[in-house]
Amino acid sequence: MKLATQTPKKALKAFLKQKPLRSEIDVFKTNLIALLDKISVIEKRPTDESEEHLKNDLRDFLRDTYYRDTARKYGLDYIKKLPVPNVDDENQLQIINCVDKVLEAKKQGIDSINFEREIDELVYKLYDITEEEIKIIEGS
Repeated sequence: MKLATQTPKKALKAFLKQKPLRSEIDVFKTNLIALLDKISVIEKRPTDESEEHLKNDLRDFLRDTYYRDTARKYGLDYIKKLPVPNVDDENQLQIINCVDKVLEAKKQGIDSINFEREIDELVYKLYDITEEEIKIIEGS
């Protein structure tokens, strides 16, 4: 099977046509809980620790959740071609601030949906997602 490189927009459309299996949802849920548990101890980490540790946690989550079976099925070249946008410092800081707000709200037992929507909007902007595609993603 030969795979063609696609733009992020086309890749998202193709992805949205697939329906996840219950087992895939369970794997995602388990791995996400593990990731959030790792992130929740951020405040307990030494202040001299670099953000590389957090990047490694995220990398492990992505590897364990999405890429393990994909790499076996399609090969590592397929993974290397996945569309990952370049995020400038300003956008990265906006996303980090929103994530911090979500974590703080959850810690205080406050609804964080508005902050989560703000993160969604930033990600949609990074991938140039249209309003029509957003409706598909959000199921409305």
